[in-house]
Amino acid sequence: MAEKPTTTATPKPQKAKEAPKAASAEKTPAEASKGKKAVTIPKVTDALSTLATRVNGSKTGKDLITKAGLTGWDMQQVPMVAMPTTGHCSECQKPVGERHAADCQIALIDPDESGIRTVVEDDTSIPVAVPGVWQLLYRHDSTGAEWIPLGTPITRQNRKFVTIEQRITVLSDMVKATGKPGRWHAAGLLDGPGEQFASFRMPDAIKVGGVDEVELRIVLVNSLVAGQPSRVLFMPVRTAVPTTQRAILHAPNGFTLRADGADGPTEASEALTAATAYFAEFEHMTTAMLQAEFTTGEFETLFDHLWKQPSNDKLKTDWYRKRGLLTGLFEGNHKAFAPIKNTRWAAWQAVQVWTEHLTAVGSVLENPVEQAALSALFGEGKNVSEKAWKTLTA
Repeated sequence: MAEKPTTTATPKPQKAKEAPKAASAEKTPAEASKGKKAVTIPKVTDALSTLATRVNGSKTGKDLITKAGLTGWDMQQVPMVAMPTTGHCSECQKPVGERHAADCQIALIDPDESGIRTVVEDDTSIPVAVPGVWQLLYRHDSTGAEWIPLGTPITRQNRKFVTIEQRITVLSDMVKATGKPGRWHAAGLLDGPGEQFASFRMPDAIKVGGVDEVELRIVLVNSLVAGQPSRVLFMPVRTAVPTTQRAILHAPNGFTLRADGADGPTEASEALTAATAYFAEFEHMTTAMLQAEFTTGEFETLFDHLWKQPSNDKLKTDWYRKRGLLTGLFEGNHKAFAPIKNTRWAAWQAVQVWTEHLTAVGSVLENPVEQAALSALFGEGKNVSEKAWKTLTA
């Protein structure tokens, strides 16, 4: 376990981000499908920035994860215990349905008016060790003294859990290896404490086709979940509308780290080499997409391939509006799309703006913006983006 720092930032309870207000939509399905009306997009952040507990303002990786509340975690691996019921109070041995003995301590839990209550099933539980099974627990300033289970039970007592305080040196070594000052970006949790992340921007962005800027992000994902390796991921982000680019390339989009956490300059160098190859192929492929014209009819065919037209009249109206909205983006009816309009690149960007951002508009889900961000990174949004990529690059 890493040594605790003198001071530790506590993650503050964050107010859930409100769903974006609805973008402009045409009045009828026929008008919507034409996509000629100017399109508005709410102010958005890329998926990792949305999920982060700290964005920017850090000079080092350690500083970033400390400000994000990811340092000073106390973890223990403890044997699992089952709690079967016996039908009799585990202290006074009175059966279920009868009153506890007068001196029974369990009776003091939620007593009735007399101060002694009836034995219920929960009062009869006894601990029984489960051989060969352990559970990882953690506590932190944000949980107080309470231990919280982390992940699912495991069957290897000697599994080594590596904190992000230890792993962050990999990113720090990668920054040094670039030979230029990188910019530490964001840190936080990915859908719970089992996966922590920290990221930095590569020193130099690229411009797809010389006109559309894409930042190159490198993301450390530190896993505390059994069976899920820690890794370094390569994530380009388009800046005109901050959107994560989930391309499928020949070059791998990540680098798996050692389970024991003993990654050093060699692993950092290998990860940087892999990232450089991925970003180079990404620039080559996306420039070709920007140079390839794409008609409105072809875009509508792509849309129909990704989202089948529903039979329900109400859903069909919404489908037409969505189609018109994305067609409007594709045709350049928004300033962020005007320089790339009517290209395969614009088609893919329109799809990704929907999956990462606009899908949250009007959503009834709890924390819709965060849910859309997770979906874009690892869920259905990612799947739709990748399906569109395959179609557009076939």
